[in-house]
Amino acid sequence: VKGFKAPYGLAELDDGTIAVAEFAANRISRIDPKTETLLAPIVSDLKGPAGLQLLPDGQLLVSETGGGIVSIIDVKTGK
Repeated sequence: VKGFKAPYGLAELDDGTIAVAEFAANRISRIDPKTETLLAPIVSDLKGPAGLQLLPDGQLLVSETGGGIVSIIDVKTGK
């Protein structure tokens, strides 16, 4: 799938889509691996997201290297 700005971390989400940390775009994007389609971003106001980890409750743990922050993001709401 093309169209990413400095993709770093990846995590498979509960619905089978893949979350992609886009460091240079300050967002977490999502792709559908079956159709190879870039979907709407999960969140787009981060500070250099790099590492991703899906937590047991379905939330996404994100390391924001540009801000020295570790965030927990609700995949459904982006907050």
